[in-house]
Amino acid sequence: MVGRMVHIYKPRRFLFSDEEIEFYVVLISINNNLRIILNPFRLSNL
Repeated sequence: MVGRMVHIYKPRRFLFSDEEIEFYVVLISINNNLRIILNPFRLSNL
């Protein structure tokens, strides 16, 4: 929703705005951290 507001104020020259890129980078980093945290539990469950 934040990205849509940003597009109103500045022209869309690129596929993603800076805010969207930061948002996806945060999501990817969170996913990697969750995998690292959950891996020992998965191995112990096996």
